[in-house]
Amino acid sequence: MKEQVFKRNLLGFFVIIFFVLYSTALFGASAKNVILFIGDGMGQAQVLAARVCAYGPEGRLNMERLEHFGYVTTYSNSSFVTDSAAAATAIATGHKTRNNTVGQGEYGQEYESILELAKKMGKATGLVTTAEVTHATPAGFAAHEANRHEAKAIARDYLNGAQPDVLFGGGAGVWTSNLLEEAKKLDYSVVFTKKELDTLDPSGVKKILGLFAKSHIAFALERGNQEPSLKEMTLKALEILQRDRDGFFLMVEGGRIDHAGHSNDFSRLIPEVLDFDEAIRTVMSKLEASKDTLMIVTADHETGGLTIVGPRGHLARKGEMVEVNWATRNHTGADVPIWAQGPGAEFVRGRMDNTEVFSLIERAFGIYGKEN
Repeated sequence: MKEQVFKRNLLGFFVIIFFVLYSTALFGASAKNVILFIGDGMGQAQVLAARVCAYGPEGRLNMERLEHFGYVTTYSNSSFVTDSAAAATAIATGHKTRNNTVGQGEYGQEYESILELAKKMGKATGLVTTAEVTHATPAGFAAHEANRHEAKAIARDYLNGAQPDVLFGGGAGVWTSNLLEEAKKLDYSVVFTKKELDTLDPSGVKKILGLFAKSHIAFALERGNQEPSLKEMTLKALEILQRDRDGFFLMVEGGRIDHAGHSNDFSRLIPEVLDFDEAIRTVMSKLEASKDTLMIVTADHETGGLTIVGPRGHLARKGEMVEVNWATRNHTGADVPIWAQGPGAEFVRGRMDNTEVFSLIERAFGIYGKEN
């Protein structure tokens, strides 16, 4: 009898081991943390131009050093050419929606975002951007509005709903005294300057709202020392979020790449891409020994229809500004790149849709396609 019980227990043990190994093979290793970088308006040509200008044609940006690579389709429910609202919603929730809409469907149905799911799992959450914190991309992760331009309503959604533990960017002009008082009642500390951010002690913070400009944070080319860089905001966010033993989800947006594209301003574009890439480099260095963090870099869409046409007659040299043409001052339907590294990154390969970025993170967090 004892021998039979032992055999049954041994069989059960091997069944459990097989199931764990099978699940790992099927769904990928689980991630405790996920950091999602979104270069707003950053197509492959923007990456190429920044690479050549900074390092020469044989160089490589930090984002290009991540282990897995693919490309992403970006169309929305209402147009082949998406806007940031519909694209962010697709990435954040796994659902296509109409342009101009954040966090919900075209009939008003609310979609649960990966940030909200991470919150349910007990994880810390954060949104960092060089645009206004209520702009379309961060809003797609923590708000539910039919109109992306309803900035005050989006701010209320943040406070009444997802309540990200870290919210850094511009847009102080949106946050009325009433909204700021409401935030403080919800245990948000509020900071407005780079100096306040630099001296902030993460151990004394429950939740933090950082509003470092009245509108968007200044372009990297003219930022100076008055406003924090994307790297500085991201590092401080990590210091705060890493305190949570259950892990965290963090979305970091290089928001002004898109603005330079809309203006066809190449001189501003390159510093924005490199500023974004520097934030990526710093996080890669900080997490070098980490085996439990999935890091993803992608874009919501391409802006400007950028084409590189020169220099003609010789190979571009490091530090040389390449010659470009712009096709439009609007978004385009071009596919955008995606890179990833860490648990679950192996599912990034070849063509993906932007809704599959949500699935990638969901799988890495071990949610495995549950209804949201």
